[in-house]
Amino acid sequence: GPTALRHLDAGLALPLRPSESDSSFRPRFAVRRAQVLASTGRPDEARARFVEALESLDALARFAEGRELAEAQYERAIVLQALGREGEVRAALDAAFDASADNRSIAGLSVAFCLGHARWSDALDLSRRARAQLTLEPAWQVYFALWSKAAARLGHLTDDAGATSALTAIATTDDPHVPWTTRLAQRAVGQITREQLLAAAHTRGQRAEALFYDAMEALATGDAAGATRDLREVLATETLHYHEYAMAWDTLRRLAEAPAAR
Repeated sequence: GPTALRHLDAGLALPLRPSESDSSFRPRFAVRRAQVLASTGRPDEARARFVEALESLDALARFAEGRELAEAQYERAIVLQALGREGEVRAALDAAFDASADNRSIAGLSVAFCLGHARWSDALDLSRRARAQLTLEPAWQVYFALWSKAAARLGHLTDDAGATSALTAIATTDDPHVPWTTRLAQRAVGQITREQLLAAAHTRGQRAEALFYDAMEALATGDAAGATRDLREVLATETLHYHEYAMAWDTLRRLAEAPAAR
């Protein structure tokens, strides 16, 4: 905790780049500071910092536009969830999506946030919206379909927004030299085994992804112990910039807090 706070202080001391705004830069660091306090057993301090961060983000959202507004609304969703104002989170995520047209980054962050916090219906709805409205490269079509499928399975939802059909179409190929994301699709629809997928994982990031999606399926079938083992292996890859790493962290914390959670 203290080391993390020192890093944040060092980051705040750095000069802004031409593309950065102090009005959006500082609130994001304030959110990170509150998250550090919350994760190191200082809930009262964390709550006070979250409240201050929300005030700054609310002010920013009143005049920001485009990507800056999208990022502010996404950070608002993080803070609202942390403050227990779950009923307001979806509106903030929708506002983030609306603020920056065809922004795959914000859409991905929003869906991953919902999956990490067991907001299954929201994850499915936002992923469905991304697949319908955004211009997605083939690889990202796979990721959003995987997220839709995971949300539907974990949330016991009757409709996966066509995710399984999309993954099946992508997985159906006779080409032995397929992209990594096609391998993920093949695993998701049962065309290849866990061992085959892991054998095809040639980077730490690919291993993190393979283990994460197997963990989601394990959770969906009630195997919390197996899911926990895979999620811990995801964290061991140290692929901090991957959505799967962030979702693994949040899911492990949620399982530790409520072992019965699925």
